[in-house]
Amino acid sequence: MGPGTTPRLRVVGGQLVTPANTNDSQRELRDVTGADRRLVVAHVLSNLEIGAHAQLALDLARAQRDDGDGVIVISLSSPSPAPMAGDFRAAGIPVYIVPLRGRLDTSLPVRLALLLRRRRVDVIHTHDPLALPYGAVAGRMAGATVVHTERGDRGVTSWPAWFRVRASRLLHGLVSISEQGVRLANAWGVEGRTLLQCVAQAVDLDKFQPDDESRHQVRRQLGLDDNTWVIGTVGHLTKPKEHAMLLRAVAPLLDDDTSLLVVGAGSEQASLRRLADRLKIGNHVRFPGARRDVPRMMAAMDVFALSSRDGILPLVVSEAMAAGLPIVAPAMGSIPDVVVDGEMGHTVRPGDEQALRESLNGLRSARDESKRMGRRARRAARTRFSIHRMNREYTRIYRSLIDAG
Repeated sequence: MGPGTTPRLRVVGGQLVTPANTNDSQRELRDVTGADRRLVVAHVLSNLEIGAHAQLALDLARAQRDDGDGVIVISLSSPSPAPMAGDFRAAGIPVYIVPLRGRLDTSLPVRLALLLRRRRVDVIHTHDPLALPYGAVAGRMAGATVVHTERGDRGVTSWPAWFRVRASRLLHGLVSISEQGVRLANAWGVEGRTLLQCVAQAVDLDKFQPDDESRHQVRRQLGLDDNTWVIGTVGHLTKPKEHAMLLRAVAPLLDDDTSLLVVGAGSEQASLRRLADRLKIGNHVRFPGARRDVPRMMAAMDVFALSSRDGILPLVVSEAMAAGLPIVAPAMGSIPDVVVDGEMGHTVRPGDEQALRESLNGLRSARDESKRMGRRARRAARTRFSIHRMNREYTRIYRSLIDAG
C-alpha cells in the first residue's frame, strides 16, 4: 500500500471499528499513514466526555500534530454524542470509535489492535483506568509501544486499582501527573517493570489568563456587579467534590458585596440549590451549569476555592493558577507542592470547613495581597504547566522507549 492510500476499515463479526468522523479528509488520513511521518500516536480513552483525561489527550494531540506527528484518538464508548469529539475534529485529529460491548469484552483488544496496525501506530497512549487494560493488551498485540498516564484519583485497594496493577505489567512506560502519583505507582509494584516518569498536566496558557473584557461580560450575564468579590469553583457536582461543605463554609461570608459562583453540573445540582435556599444564600450563589467557556468563567472570579477530596492534583487548580487566581484548596495529594501556602493562596486541612471559611475571608479582607498571590500563581503556572513543555517530555519518553526496543 503506497503513501496516500486510505484503506477502509473492514467489519468483522458485525461491528469492528467505526470512524466517528466519517467526513475526515483524505489529507488527515495521509498525515497518519504517509511516508514522511515521524511518529504515529493513538490516544485511547474510555469516552470523550468533558474532563481532565480528555483534556490532557487533546492538548497533547494538538501539540504532537503541530510537530508533524501523526495522531488519532480512539474512544471505547458507544457512538453517542460526545462533547469533546468535536474539539478533536476541529484540531484535525481523526476520531474513531472501537465500542466496548458488555462489561468485559474479550473481543475489544483484537478489534483495537487491528485499527492500530492499519493506522501504523508506533505509540498507544491510554488515559484512564478502563482504557488501560484494553489498550495495553491491544498495543502489545499490534507491536506498539504502550504508555499510560496515571492520575491516581483512587486508592491502591480498590478493584479498579487492583486491575490497573496487573494491566501495568504490559506497559512500556507509566507517566504520573505528580510525584504523589509516582509514589502510588511504586506502591503497586510498578517500579522495575516499566519506565516510570512524572509529567505535570499542562494548561492552555493562552486561554486561561486574566481577561478584563471577559470578566465584565460574564459578570453582566450573571447579574454580578464589577465590584462584587466573587468566590468561584469549577467541577462536576457530585458528592466526592464536597460542594455542600463549600456552601456551608462560605454562607456567613456572602452578602450584597460577596457572591459564590459554582460552575458545573451533576447529580448533586438540585440538592445544592436546595441547600443554598435553606442557608438563605440563594440570592448570592450562581449556578450557571456545565460550561465550555471555563476560562471566561474563571476570569470573572476573584479567588478559586476547592473543597473536593477527590484526586491528587485536580486540573482545575492548575487552570485557576494560570487564570491568575489565588487558590484556597485542601492540603491533599500534590496540591501543597504546587500551591505554595501563603504565596499563591492557602492550603487547609481536607474537610475543615472553618479553615476554608477563614482563609477565604482573609483573602477578601486583604484584596491587594490576594491579587499579588494571583499574579504569583500565574507566573508559576507559566513555568510549570506549559503545553510545549509537556509535549517535549512525552516525546522524549516515547522515543526513549522505542529506542530501548
